[in-house]
Amino acid sequence: MRNNAMCALTEQVVFAQPYMTCEHNRWTSPQLDRYVAGIQADTQLKVAAAHWKNLFLTQPQALLHGDLHTGSVMVHPNPNFNSTYVIDPEFAFYGPMGFDIGAILANLYLCYFSTLANNEKEYGTWILQQAALLWNTFHSAFLDQWAFAAEKGVGELYPSSIYSGDDSSSVKDIRW
Repeated sequence: MRNNAMCALTEQVVFAQPYMTCEHNRWTSPQLDRYVAGIQADTQLKVAAAHWKNLFLTQPQALLHGDLHTGSVMVHPNPNFNSTYVIDPEFAFYGPMGFDIGAILANLYLCYFSTLANNEKEYGTWILQQAALLWNTFHSAFLDQWAFAAEKGVGELYPSSIYSGDDSSSVKDIRW
């Protein structure tokens, strides 16, 4: 599945426009002017963004939400329901498996940095705790699923017909 229109928008907003002068860029001026100028003048950062853009365009590893941020995640306020929903899937596409988790973590870190400017230390600490909890939960669940697939010989990477007779412990230790 290739969602060309929405992927093109992501390419512009994430991998191109932040690194150049663009009419769509917005920031608090004059407070952030020197940071914006630094980003737009940083050749190494632009090369890194081009590298990540290439991976975004060429690594169809997983079905992604494509626009995951804190406004896309709905959590039921009653802890007895234990329900979380993700909305707005119109950007969905196959891409690099780390894109969604990276996007939502970036969103949380941007929120954290805004708390510094607004002297909201307690809220900033809470945001960092949520980012750590999100990453640790994702990391643990991902590795559990990876190990399960290796142990059971399931999934496209681990068809039992290819790995039968191999040492399963070495197969599950494969790292991306």
